[in-house]
Amino acid sequence: MQLEQLQKVPEVSDFLKQSGDEIIYCTITSKRTNKVIEVPGRNKNNGAVLQQWDYAGSDNQKWSFQKVDDTYYKIVNKAMGKVADVTDAATSNGTRVHQWDYVGKDNQLWSLKDCGDGYYEIVSKQSGKCLDIVGISSNNGAQIQIWSDANGDNQKWKIDLNELKLYAYGTYDKNTKSIKVVWNSTESTGTFDVMVSSNGTDYAKAGTVSDKNEYSYTVSGTPDKLYFKVKQTTAKHDSAESEPFEMVKVNDGYTLKDTDGDGLPDIFEKELGTDPTKPDTDGDGLTDYQELYLTGTDPLKADTDGNGISDANEDPDKDGLTNLTEVKLGTAPQSADTDNDGLKDGDEVNTYKTDPLKFDTDGDGIGDGDEIKLGLNPLNPKTHDIPDGQYTFSQTVDNKSLDEINKDNKYELAIDVNAAGNANNSLSVKKSQYSNILSSNDTILGKLISITYDALSVKEVTLKFRISSDQTAK
Repeated sequence: MQLEQLQKVPEVSDFLKQSGDEIIYCTITSKRTNKVIEVPGRNKNNGAVLQQWDYAGSDNQKWSFQKVDDTYYKIVNKAMGKVADVTDAATSNGTRVHQWDYVGKDNQLWSLKDCGDGYYEIVSKQSGKCLDIVGISSNNGAQIQIWSDANGDNQKWKIDLNELKLYAYGTYDKNTKSIKVVWNSTESTGTFDVMVSSNGTDYAKAGTVSDKNEYSYTVSGTPDKLYFKVKQTTAKHDSAESEPFEMVKVNDGYTLKDTDGDGLPDIFEKELGTDPTKPDTDGDGLTDYQELYLTGTDPLKADTDGNGISDANEDPDKDGLTNLTEVKLGTAPQSADTDNDGLKDGDEVNTYKTDPLKFDTDGDGIGDGDEIKLGLNPLNPKTHDIPDGQYTFSQTVDNKSLDEINKDNKYELAIDVNAAGNANNSLSVKKSQYSNILSSNDTILGKLISITYDALSVKEVTLKFRISSDQTAK
């Protein structure tokens, strides 16, 4: 299980996906001045014009970008709860940006244009103009306005996540009989105290490390369960504490507690918001683990895309099998042809009765899709008592390798074969390694070629060269 996918610190990409359920706050920092956008004097009134100021860590300097659709955000101040708003919904250069109660108008909505190096232009939906510092000033108190895109540093902003967040989980090392406590933080440096408890209430310090993200705890005896959490203190004396997680005794050591047995440990379910006592939180027929790791659907919504079809009954890859069926079979819900044999998973299961997890169901050396094309039985390795790998057909080759040879060549090559298998998939033709060495030989016309055929019977190969009239002797 890829536990790291869940236990990771917030990144800008996570921050920009917010829909309002869990709010992560940031600072909006000017590339030109390294100052941040704030509401002046912690003014709670509508109409207070935004300004830049040195970062002081106060909530009036912290913002959240909350998605309203696939493109636009409302930008909400942590201290005031009001949004960045273009004054009077104007569109002219120099119009100030102030705070206002959110009413859903276009002058309160913003998109982000990635400028690279971690900076963005913040663009008004109403006017298409950018957040900009008045007068390109470097002074504290310089107001914020909108202006046409000039690609200047005073219009480029970094979204800095400034809240200290800490996540921790554990794995068991059989060789050392120890539990490795691993953590991630929005600030990688600092002092980390690893705390352990036998009852989840009374914690004692197991050890302290600095500027690291893991600690090995040697288990003494065979306790049925152990609880861990990590406390961090930074050089700036900011502190954070992770959610505690529980390790439970199993036959071969310890594992993260998974109350409902759905494959997602309780600590991760708590982070996701799913119910650690229900394998299928949203009741759609797929477990929380299956939705997160296999189908890519939302374990909190029975119908993720809201189209009236439950996630279990969706068929996102259009292969004729529902998500639930694919999970049961072990095929990939996001890939129409799991084994890459040229047949859709649904056709293999429902029509041909082949194994959608095996490229060559009958093991005769020919892929299931090729057997269907050739009129062979993909469930029988022999045809007329002849192994399919030796049963030959007359075929004309028409594949990409032949196209590549004929490109910029002095002749056009055609190939007919009498061979087993699908010649277009089994035969490859390429420029010989000797072609360049002998290129000055006047008796050789065009590219020297090398032909290979994949480990199947070949009775006959016919090469046909069509030479254009301008290459023949007059």
